[in-house]
Amino acid sequence: MPYIAPEVLRGKPYTKAADIYSLGIIMWEMTLGVPAFHNIPHDFDLSLNICEGTRPKIIEGIMPEYVELMKRCWDNVPEKKPTANELAIIFRQWDVKYQLKEMKQKEYLFLNEPEIKCHPKSCYTSRKFDDSAKLNDIYEPSNKILVDNNDSHDETGEIEHI
Repeated sequence: MPYIAPEVLRGKPYTKAADIYSLGIIMWEMTLGVPAFHNIPHDFDLSLNICEGTRPKIIEGIMPEYVELMKRCWDNVPEKKPTANELAIIFRQWDVKYQLKEMKQKEYLFLNEPEIKCHPKSCYTSRKFDDSAKLNDIYEPSNKILVDNNDSHDETGEIEHI
């Protein structure tokens, strides 16, 4: 019964908006890890309370945007509930936001790594490469894979020949 939208409990036809209400209840369950209204009987009184606006108690510390969206899913007026398309857009935005946050966290960890010392003759900025004519005279183009014997990450020093 906790997943049934108030309008359906009142005898109105089942709609997509009713699914959105159910999703809101599932969103709440994801915050606490227990079923909604697990501690009270699922009877007429609960259905009456749901129709009057009773919803599971929201715990503190949840992302405010999440709480706001969950409450919109619970709205008694079906037209005020977000659509499935709107939810998909919001969830994608949250996914990107989370990924960016995770990237920043990894960047922070990366910045705290010990400094890497580069070879004095290595260059990682744009510059004119004057040796192209010499290379054309010496080497034929190929797709060979060369293995750097001095790779500091290769602990064994072994080379796999392909």
